[in-house]
Amino acid sequence: MTSASNQPGGVHSSQPAVGEGTDPSAGMTKPIRRSRLIQAAKTLITVIMVYYLLRLVDWRTLLPLLKPDLIIWLVGAFLIFVLAELVIAWRWSRLLMIASAGFPLGTVSKYVFISMFTSNFLPGTISGDVVKMVGLSRQRPENRSIVVASVIVDRLYNLAGMILMTPFALGLNWQFVSSLWPWIKQPTSSAAVTPAAGLWQKAGQKLAELWQVSRGFARTPGMVLRFLAYSILSSQLSFVSFFLVCLGLGIHVSYPQMMLICVLSYFSGLLPVSINGLGVQEGVFSFLLVQMGAGLPAAVAAAFLTRLIYLFVSLIGGVWLGLEKTGKMTA
Repeated sequence: MTSASNQPGGVHSSQPAVGEGTDPSAGMTKPIRRSRLIQAAKTLITVIMVYYLLRLVDWRTLLPLLKPDLIIWLVGAFLIFVLAELVIAWRWSRLLMIASAGFPLGTVSKYVFISMFTSNFLPGTISGDVVKMVGLSRQRPENRSIVVASVIVDRLYNLAGMILMTPFALGLNWQFVSSLWPWIKQPTSSAAVTPAAGLWQKAGQKLAELWQVSRGFARTPGMVLRFLAYSILSSQLSFVSFFLVCLGLGIHVSYPQMMLICVLSYFSGLLPVSINGLGVQEGVFSFLLVQMGAGLPAAVAAAFLTRLIYLFVSLIGGVWLGLEKTGKMTA
């Protein structure tokens, strides 16, 4: 706020003006405190959700599902998820190339995995997108604005791909979706309608934003469609990864059903109520599996094993970061 001594008329206030004993950083205290409170609330919700899900599991029923051959399925799921992230790296590298700021695919891939690692293991400290922006910008400061814009466009393409797949996932499972309608329209669920509607409105705004900012990276409709195809391909590979986890646990769901589960879990993770969607996504994932006929212990195990796959893939970024810090790898 402007001090009274700076107001017209020279009326003086009992509070000193900036530069007369007032700490300029004092105004930052409230935003920082609010940010810490929000982060603390997210952490608490995450812990409660994870604890609640784990309490639902009958471990005597779950343990027999964890057979030795499950490792084979998990390894396959891990490799396919790595491939999904490499497609994302390829998409980002193509965006940079179109903007005349090409980087080697290896360098781009490195920062994709490092950003995953920082997002998963350093929550609330630094976002993965910032890691990608800073990482490439340090190598070519003259391309900083292009790098920052490319990260935003790349994220928007990812969201756009998910939005485009949503009608197909709903349509292929319409009988199941319609069976949930009585549950959705219960009065107790009315409070959840507003956040959901807001989420879809936000998604529409993001698509409009994508159309505006992507014109500098994709000059023709064909280029836009190509990048959307990359987004859909990377998402489908992650769906296949999670599908393999379910098959390994003996959960019998169809692939279209897995598409619906993954799409709805993805959008639930966008709600800013927990750290990286942890607990919320697992809750939605296991709930939908149970509604599709899976046993609760197996459904919860599948939800947490898919999260574990994601965490292990992000450890590639941790190894890369460690090698870079020790000087054993150059960009």
